[in-house]
This record gives sequence, C-alpha cells and structure tokens, in this order.
Amino acid sequence: MFDFLKNIFGGNSQYTSLEAEEFKNAIRETPKSMIIDVRSRNEFDDEKIPHAMNIDIMNPNFNNKLAKFDKDKTYFVYCQRGGRSARACKRMVKLGFEKVYNLKGGINAYTGRTV
Repeated sequence: MFDFLKNIFGGNSQYTSLEAEEFKNAIRETPKSMIIDVRSRNEFDDEKIPHAMNIDIMNPNFNNKLAKFDKDKTYFVYCQRGGRSARACKRMVKLGFEKVYNLKGGINAYTGRTV
C-alpha cells in the first residue's frame, strides 16, 4: 500500500496524508514506526494516541530534535486538526525523512483509541 501511495504522490519528494482509518491501520501494520504529536504539551497531556512522542512544532528547537531521529524509520505525525502536522511533515521531508505520514483532520478525526 505504501509503495502505491509513494508512486502516486512522488515518493521521496513529499509526505502522504492519510484519512483517520488508514492512519490507524498503517500504524498497526508498521512495526518500529514512530508516532509524533506536534501539539503543545498541554494538548498532548489532555489526549494522545498511545505511544506517541510529543515534539511541539512551535518549539524553536523542533528541527534540531527531529534531526536526531533515524531517517530510515516510518513516522506518523498528527496535531489537533491537521495543519500543524502538515507543516511538520514538510519540515521532515526537507530534513531528509522519506516515510512521513500526516493524519488528515488531526486527532479530532482519529478513529482509534486515545489516552
């Protein structure tokens, strides 16, 4: 499925946005992936996708924190409604990440379990 999406959306040149159900299933089907919540710490503490890591996109060190991650891994990125995570995905692609997936509609649209 991911190879198909890469072919449609240009592979390494950009990230892919997934609908909530696709996002949930892709996380389940992709072992050793990372889930990144780019909202503020307060938003993250209120509700999050299990096993998500919080890296606030508004933090001035956002790019520096991302640069330390393995670029060969798969990353699932979300925010509240999808705007901040889309910006985060664009930054990740510019930093050389190739397997980056954005949650369309953010956690507001998410159909999986949250904590």
